[in-house]
Amino acid sequence: MGVFLSVLKIIGLILLNILCFVLLLVLIILIAPIHYEGEVSFDEKANAKIKVGWLLFIRFYLNVVDNKLDYAAKLFGLRVFPKKKKKKKGKEEEEEQEEISGHMISEAKTEPGEEKPEKEAEKKEEEKPEIVEAEEKEEEKEKDDTPLIDKIGNVVERAVYVVDNTTCALADENSAIFRFLSRKSTKNSFVWTKTFMFKVIKHIKPQKLMGDLELGLDDPAVTGYIFAVLSQFYENYYETFTLMPNFEEKTIKGKAYFNGRIVLGYIVVKALRLYLRKQFRQFIKNAKALKNDTMKNIEKIKDGITNYG
Repeated sequence: MGVFLSVLKIIGLILLNILCFVLLLVLIILIAPIHYEGEVSFDEKANAKIKVGWLLFIRFYLNVVDNKLDYAAKLFGLRVFPKKKKKKKGKEEEEEQEEISGHMISEAKTEPGEEKPEKEAEKKEEEKPEIVEAEEKEEEKEKDDTPLIDKIGNVVERAVYVVDNTTCALADENSAIFRFLSRKSTKNSFVWTKTFMFKVIKHIKPQKLMGDLELGLDDPAVTGYIFAVLSQFYENYYETFTLMPNFEEKTIKGKAYFNGRIVLGYIVVKALRLYLRKQFRQFIKNAKALKNDTMKNIEKIKDGITNYG
């Protein structure tokens, strides 16, 4: 009996140590801040250098040079994602060149009356289309010279179109989803969710922001909409960062330096406080009950998006 109790005691201690280790790990994840900083410049093309660090050994780098994106994740200084492509060694390249030159010489020595082997001809015919397709794909990627301002304008216009379609699809007063949106619990949940989102954005936004931005799109109304949204988070930066809307011409110019930090524990606590509200949980249940009707409206929205443009 004493041996059995000793074994149980050892197992209990092991489980307790594992539990303490897991709790400590979770605590570190929630409390340890994620630091980020970067430099961004806009002048027809985007250039950026952004670095994100967590603890002392996890780093993420993102670089943009002339609208071309490059990124890497490092663990203890070693690149773990994405893996670098291994370059061919010099000897292997020399051997390939010798084989190619050997084939060329053998083809030159072939007499006019002789026919080439069928297998070699088939191999060449199969290889050529693959090489051509790969070259075409690379050329298409390199030829993506769409101006940055046009890309931004397309994204914003599409977002506005999606919002309008969503509003129209949900405006039917006889639909179950309209009645769902009219409930007090739903309205309160939207207010709480909006407050939660603003607190999260306020927490993750840069602590320091310096520079300037001049932005103008084809539609002055869309330009005004963008700056109306940006102004909601601008009060802390008006001394160090300048926003300049341009309603006369399409342009994007500017540069910025920023840094900040994110504590996951803050976001988790705010999310739990939101979820523990009784009306919010009731809102989630009602939303699940309306799944079928909602899916029908989503199909309408998708059809509108597909037919856009």
